[in-house]
Amino acid sequence: MLSQEEYHPHDSMLKQVEAIRASGKKQGVVYLENDNRKTDILVYKKLPQTGWMLVGFVSEQDLYAQLFKLRKTILLLASLLLVLSLLLATWLSHGITKPAVAACSVDAARSTGRFRACFKPPASGQPDTQ
Repeated sequence: MLSQEEYHPHDSMLKQVEAIRASGKKQGVVYLENDNRKTDILVYKKLPQTGWMLVGFVSEQDLYAQLFKLRKTILLLASLLLVLSLLLATWLSHGITKPAVAACSVDAARSTGRFRACFKPPASGQPDTQ
């Protein structure tokens, strides 16, 4: 069996390869738990012309690393967009309700006869036109 230099299969993988070699299946995927309690994936295919068997070992973490990174990025972006949309909704709501509250307070003051109290007095030096 040829293997990669930096990757050394452990005993359970070698036993699994021997079991696969003895079985009648021509191809498949086997999930194994390694010594660090992480999942390794063993993929194999038997070649009938040569009698060889191609076997690939990869840790689940290495296989899905880019997907996990993409998932993290999407979650971060979605969270950021949620916060921005809440801030925008608050700003728009404040912009809409501020004039409405002012109109209601003017209406309430008018109904009690304090209409002139609703407006700012003219700046000093300007005549009062009312």
